[in-house]
Amino acid sequence: MAETPLLPTFPGTLPTSMDFNALLAEGIAYVQATSGDVWTDFNEHDPGLTVLEQLCYALTDLGLRSRYEIADLLTNERQFIDRDTLFTGDRILTSAPISGSDYREVMYDRVQGLKNFWLEPVEGMPGLYRGWIERFRWGPEPQALVEQVRKILRANRTLCEDVDELDVLAWKTLELAGRLELAADADPDDVMGRVFFDLDCKLVPQPLLIAVDAQVAEGEPFDRIYEGPRLEYGAADDSQLAARPTCVTLHQIASVVHAVPGVRLLSNLRFSNTDQASLALKNEVPFVEIPQRNQPQPRWPFELVDSTGQPAPIDADRVIAAFRKCVAEARARENAVKRCTDGLDYRRLPSGRFLDIERYYSIQHQFPTTYGLSRYGIQENFALQTGTGIDGPTSLPNTGAAAVKRAAQVKQLRGYLMLYEQLLADAFAQLANVRRLFSLRPGRAESYFVQSLLNDAAVDFPDPNGIRELLRDEPEEDREHDCPRRRYTVCVREPVGGEPGGTALISVPCDGLADARQLAKTIAERCVDPAHYLCASWARGRIAIVLVDATCEIIAHGQERYHTLTRARRAARRLALRLRNAKERGGLARFVEIRRQHASETGGLLPIREHSAPSTPDERYLARLKRLMAQFDDSPRRRNMFLNHLLARFNERFDDDSLQRFDPRPAAADRFLDELADCKRSFLTTYAHASRRRASGFDYGMKRAAPMPFGSGLEHRLYSLLGIGGRQRFARYPRSLARLTDRHPGYEFERRRGAAGGEKAARAERELDGFVFDAGHPAVFTQLLRYGADLARYTIEREADARRWVLHFLSPGDTHRVLTATDPERLERYRDDLIDWLRPDGAAGMHVFHGEGLYVLEHILLRPLAPPLQHDEDGFYGYRISILFPNWPARFQSDEFKRFAERLVRENSPAHVQADCYWLDFGQMWSFESSYEAWACAKYRSVRHDDPQLANLDKLSRHLRDFLRDLARGDAAP
Repeated sequence: MAETPLLPTFPGTLPTSMDFNALLAEGIAYVQATSGDVWTDFNEHDPGLTVLEQLCYALTDLGLRSRYEIADLLTNERQFIDRDTLFTGDRILTSAPISGSDYREVMYDRVQGLKNFWLEPVEGMPGLYRGWIERFRWGPEPQALVEQVRKILRANRTLCEDVDELDVLAWKTLELAGRLELAADADPDDVMGRVFFDLDCKLVPQPLLIAVDAQVAEGEPFDRIYEGPRLEYGAADDSQLAARPTCVTLHQIASVVHAVPGVRLLSNLRFSNTDQASLALKNEVPFVEIPQRNQPQPRWPFELVDSTGQPAPIDADRVIAAFRKCVAEARARENAVKRCTDGLDYRRLPSGRFLDIERYYSIQHQFPTTYGLSRYGIQENFALQTGTGIDGPTSLPNTGAAAVKRAAQVKQLRGYLMLYEQLLADAFAQLANVRRLFSLRPGRAESYFVQSLLNDAAVDFPDPNGIRELLRDEPEEDREHDCPRRRYTVCVREPVGGEPGGTALISVPCDGLADARQLAKTIAERCVDPAHYLCASWARGRIAIVLVDATCEIIAHGQERYHTLTRARRAARRLALRLRNAKERGGLARFVEIRRQHASETGGLLPIREHSAPSTPDERYLARLKRLMAQFDDSPRRRNMFLNHLLARFNERFDDDSLQRFDPRPAAADRFLDELADCKRSFLTTYAHASRRRASGFDYGMKRAAPMPFGSGLEHRLYSLLGIGGRQRFARYPRSLARLTDRHPGYEFERRRGAAGGEKAARAERELDGFVFDAGHPAVFTQLLRYGADLARYTIEREADARRWVLHFLSPGDTHRVLTATDPERLERYRDDLIDWLRPDGAAGMHVFHGEGLYVLEHILLRPLAPPLQHDEDGFYGYRISILFPNWPARFQSDEFKRFAERLVRENSPAHVQADCYWLDFGQMWSFESSYEAWACAKYRSVRHDDPQLANLDKLSRHLRDFLRDLARGDAAP
């Protein structure tokens, strides 16, 4: 008799979020604690308890969905998971090769025809190695093999280590003699072919590759399996790795031959050219030559006899065929291991199902029908009431005092439940958007999510129209005057000489005066910040500036059109700074006004970013929900919190508090947090690769390119952890090509002009491009960033010779000479431009991190090569690096930041490496960069060209060595 299938029973203990009874008991406890003096009837038929039960039931649904598989929570509607922070164990547990055995396994895994590889330290030169290569007899030519190995070594070089020479071990031909007796039914040719193959492979065994699934079956944990470098052909057995042979013995040969299937006995084994039982190997490996088919009298290493003692005939062609068959079988086994490894589920990222977690099912469906909330409406005994008609009493639906009262009660209860339902719907939306919070892709700005209860496919309501009736959407002033719907716009007028000028911005239209007032407040808050302006395409290829809100939605657009993106950005910055000045001098009330919109006023944005004002009650309801939630959403900080969680999965952290303390821009917390989030995203995006290479040096065989941000693994980590880059364009090196001057002591405020004549020259006269500071006063820039936007800190005075005027800047405790001119009016214009440039949201704040960078220079790479250095007498080359920082960027001028950076260097450098940090001024950095660039190009040519020109490379290396030694003594001249 077949058993009836049953649903699986629930576990004995449910989590609290899924336990209805536990939630109900906790809810009743809250009710008793807060309203026990007015509500004591907790029987199951009480309406209040019924509402509480329905809410608890909905919470169990939320608890159930929150316990879905992680893969399902991360899957979007396209059945896709953003895998940018998901790494399989073979990628995240493995590392770059570090030890000699690691390099041996990597070479065997990646170089076809290579059998063995050994690294041996060079005596007297710590960190320098010599490599030895053993090749298969069927491998490529020695020179090609050396080039492949050298390329892989450069790409996987450990910090402060290098390979001096690479040599292919010569074959030491063994002349053997002996009597080999075969087992019964053994084929002489197959046995001899197998003997040659085993002698090739087992006298000096190559790394043994093992299928990962076999290790898993034996109970080996994955963190042990993937300890070391990542291999394509499974995992290597370190216990089978042997040292480079120095001799070969008859016992070793006999052990290999006896293990061949079909061999019964090996007797009288000897070397035919010596009486010794062993042969010394000097940079050689043993090799047994196979007689070729064209030899008239081939000499076999053994005399073969069958099981009866009779000589066994040998066919050279068949022996070679048997040998090649063994080679093919070995390759097939390795390929099978690779296919097995590639097919492991452990090396695949999980895939999930899209479960529409956001969908909310209204609790009003669950109420008893007597409440009138479900799709069935009010019961018939209330809906049909007796009324009075023309012909006398009659029964009319939904008439009478009882029906009207009941309908009002239903509406009241629905309005009461709407608060709870909106919170529940938002909770489902928040859970559905978890995948966005843990994704590294730039996306929506908010971190709290909402969904509307109206006209939403994800929300199922029994009576949406009944909900809409509860919304007080129409403004009071319109309803009181019984007038049609009015549309308003907010206009921002550009300050000209302190007075309102022409219209600069026009908002999107608003329905109702209340919305317009709220929008005007938002525009007034955001129009003074250049970061809140974007550029959008307009008609006829023109470009307009647009103002966006916290969710990056367009709320206003400019009136002027521009031909280029650069002009539009400059106009946005200029407008924002002028509005900021007006706000600080008296407020924006005179510059922001609300107008009635005429029918002819329409927007002109192309669909590059489509935006329209909410026009229906449902859209306005959702827009107001978003605005309400945005008031509580500290998105930049919360975004960093989620990124910190992702970093903690790999035991990584950024010192957010220290980095924010070192930010020289006042009142730029949100911008700093956005830039910090960009650094964390960049770090996490490449983490699998960067984590493996944290102790790796840079590949000097790769052509040096300025846009390439990082070389060594240490550089990558320091760039990220120090917050170098952010939203600025990554530059690999500090680029100290600054505009220095000998004419003025200290520093100088400088203008750069455009081409003479016309609009371009006039614009260049108005716009400020940069500063020039001498290396002797690096701290002045920090003082300007902090206090330079204050007009009261500037004075204009006549020089003693009465021919020139001087602009002075007053910092706390000191007075600084900024600029000189022949007339004070010109200095006033320059001062105003400087103040605009130095405002928190001005150009200075946007370029404050320019010039930041660092160099990691490995001393081992500066050793002489022609002739090679034999001994490191003063310890300059062995396991030492120099980290060179510029000392002029704003953050880098702080002594506290310097201590912070040097601490990070110590924490992230290998323990056996001596790291010396130097802070260079303009002149020193310029001198170093000039030498370094020439040296880097020569180093690249030395490994990628036929003519290495080592003498020139040694000359350039000597210049860098002398520079570093001068820095260590403290007498490096600019």
